[in-house]
Amino acid sequence: MDSFGEYLRKERESRSVSLEEISAATRIRKVFLEAIEDDDTDKLPAEVFLMGFLKAYASCVGLDKDEVLLQYKRHLDGLKNVEEIAPPPKKPLLSRRLLIVSPLAIILIVFLFFYLYPGKEEEIKTRTDVISEPSSVPSMPTGETIVQPPLPEEMAGSTVTGDKPPKEPGATVSLADGTQPLTPEKKKAESQKEGEKTLLVKASETTWIKVQIDDKPPFEVLLKPGENLTWNALHTLKLSIGNAGGIDLFYNGKALGKLGNSGQVASITLPNEKIK
Repeated sequence: MDSFGEYLRKERESRSVSLEEISAATRIRKVFLEAIEDDDTDKLPAEVFLMGFLKAYASCVGLDKDEVLLQYKRHLDGLKNVEEIAPPPKKPLLSRRLLIVSPLAIILIVFLFFYLYPGKEEEIKTRTDVISEPSSVPSMPTGETIVQPPLPEEMAGSTVTGDKPPKEPGATVSLADGTQPLTPEKKKAESQKEGEKTLLVKASETTWIKVQIDDKPPFEVLLKPGENLTWNALHTLKLSIGNAGGIDLFYNGKALGKLGNSGQVASITLPNEKIK
């Protein structure tokens, strides 16, 4: 009987569809597609992403999505049954000969220690005598008074004062040089580079995302519920999302919402002409 991965591979090959074509159409990395067909669970992402991958795979090949998910569930049930049938490994038993020899070996080691090293006892006594001798520590001569040198005039008193009197608690501080404190709006404007795009991602479900910022190499992240990430770009931001219903997007402070339902694979490039 074919495994789940072999079943998918035969259906794909019978329709003359390559893994490269599926990867280009679904934006799923080829290494994940190969792992699915090889039944290599160690290379597969979390199950919530895998469900989305299987749906996209089935849609691209022309298979029934529900039938593919059902076959995958049967595959998991079969693996669980095999694990339950397999007997637990037996613990190795200690040899009776080892149990008999061990006490004799200990007695022999103790005998050789005291026989070959008779001077250990004298050495221990010598070290004990050396440690027990009181060390000669010079004591402070009695009857002498330690005189503390007087403080300089500028440091005398309990408070060090400067040219300006100290401010009362709660008093308003004025800048003598004429500069004005920065307002929150000015701080935000200075901290953000001119023309920079900002994307905030908030996760409500576990979501896998592939990100490319400008012309830099793409990278992958895995967000868990409650986690947030912010990316800045000078030109473009490209996202491939494994669970479109698991995140909310905020582009330059504007809420874009969700790009699809839970388990659905989606992609987006920002800035988008429809998003102002």
